[in-house]
Amino acid sequence: MQIIKRNSDGNKVVYRPFRSAFDDLFMSPLDDFFSVTPTLSTRNISADMWEEGENVFVKMALPGMKEEDVKISIENDVLTVSASNKQEEKEEDKKTYLYRSMETSYEQRFNLPCKVNVDASEAKLDNGVITVRMPKSEEQKAKEIKVSK
Repeated sequence: MQIIKRNSDGNKVVYRPFRSAFDDLFMSPLDDFFSVTPTLSTRNISADMWEEGENVFVKMALPGMKEEDVKISIENDVLTVSASNKQEEKEEDKKTYLYRSMETSYEQRFNLPCKVNVDASEAKLDNGVITVRMPKSEEQKAKEIKVSK
């Protein structure tokens, strides 16, 4: 599994637990307090992956997202789940001193444990939680071998 984080510049960075723990040792506790960038884009997303029968499942929290905001792709045995939306609040009839705009984006990659049938895969978004079901490909299913004398 590969976790993609965004640094304070907005650039994508691969999360490496050892390196991040090392960076945390030298980061000032006040860095987060005085940070202007929202921490939502750099926060790790809650996700689970498991095998059940002939399927591989991924369940992931995507708060505030709608079906049209989510993009899922499988390439080279890597599942990529990304989502982004932008909400704007603007009042045209008044003199505007404050314009509220919130942009949220998530991206997470999962190294799949086996080959899956991409064409038969499906995803459901329910109350901000997406569940992706990917059937194992025929070549990955267990086959019985007959024992002879």
